[in-house]
Amino acid sequence: MHVNGCNFRQAIAWLHERFGEAGAERAAISHALKMTAEIIQSEPRPQFQLRVEDKANWPGVEHYLTRNVAYPKILWNFYTALDWFMLMTNKTLCL
Repeated sequence: MHVNGCNFRQAIAWLHERFGEAGAERAAISHALKMTAEIIQSEPRPQFQLRVEDKANWPGVEHYLTRNVAYPKILWNFYTALDWFMLMTNKTLCL
């Protein structure tokens, strides 16, 4: 890429012309694997921060799940009933 002064897309097209589809795919996969390894080694790993539950957000969550992603209303009702039961019995629900 650097020698010919081309970008990644142009380099893949050149590899395809020169080595065929299989060769271009192997080169792209190899590049992606090298970049992934470099990122894994160099980037700091952020710590997972568990968000504090805010019951005021539940109506919005219900609306999103039942309207936008077609989550069945009966499953929502079951989940909220199970959550209520676990709360009453001092257990934690981890689904």
